[in-house]
Amino acid sequence: MSTHTSRLFALLPCIFCFSSIAADHEKKLNGPPLSIEDAVTCAKEFAARHHIRVEESYINTAHLELHPKEGGGKYWLITWLRNDYANDIPIKGGQIYARIYMDRTAKVFFGE
Repeated sequence: MSTHTSRLFALLPCIFCFSSIAADHEKKLNGPPLSIEDAVTCAKEFAARHHIRVEESYINTAHLELHPKEGGGKYWLITWLRNDYANDIPIKGGQIYARIYMDRTAKVFFGE
């Protein structure tokens, strides 16, 4: 075996290792195709189109979820809470949950 061939075989494990690291790094950099800002905008537009009153509520959370039953697809979960208080204590209930999928479709659920 020539010297060049033996050097090539010696470098192959390193090349495979670096390509694997690069692929893992690429996966970590791939965020959701729909940004959190766009998801909040979609949720507000959906609420307006369907006459869901969110004017007296505030967005409490917006976070990325994986749907366990629908093939593990990603969606944003936007949560509005009522801005109602009694004796400086928030009144429970009245939450609005908007599930915003990466294709900009939405589903809305209401809390109690």
